[in-house]
Amino acid sequence: MPIIGRQAKNFYTKFLDMKWVMDMIWGLIFASNKNKQAQITMIQNTENKLRDNKPILLPIKVKHSEY
Repeated sequence: MPIIGRQAKNFYTKFLDMKWVMDMIWGLIFASNKNKQAQITMIQNTENKLRDNKPILLPIKVKHSEY
């Protein structure tokens, strides 16, 4: 059973210009074509029940540069 459909994959790969780097039974990983540290991981909820998303961590690293 796919965790996301073709339209969602097209959104991440074409609109956000991300590369589909891993497809496991439990989830998908997309990485930026320009910055390999920028990734999105999608995990399938196989238990079909509402999850408590409070403990989800969203790490963001920003590189500052002088112009």
